Amino acid sequence: KDSRGIILRYYILDVINEYNNLNIDIYKKIELFLAKIENPVIIEVHVEKLSKKEFKNFKKWEVSIMLANKIESLITLPKGKLNNNRVNSIGYGEFLPSKNTSNNGGKFNNRIDIIVLCNIIGE
Repeated sequence: KDSRGIILRYYILDVINEYNNLNIDIYKKIELFLAKIENPVIIEVHVEKLSKKEFKNFKKWEVSIMLANKIESLITLPKGKLNNNRVNSIGYGEFLPSKNTSNNGGKFNNRIDIIVLCNIIGE
């Protein structure tokens, strides 16, 4: 839970594989969940570590934007079930690092956060 709403977090182990072979099953399950509620959603992609061979001509924030847009296009109309005005995507690259906690061991720097925003009264 976050002050903005509920975060569905997905850790990316291999950024190039995630971009080239999106795990459709995971995003379709998330899409079905999001279709049952009316709250707006933000897709945030964070890429803090990127090997030199992966996307060597792009910066981390550019890769995160490309991945965020790809996920958004998968779950929104016409391919997906969600209306475009409910979903926004943003790529932060390395500019919003994760907090290292005992839960994540500080190992997962690349992640996708799907944030279900709460409304004004906190629902």
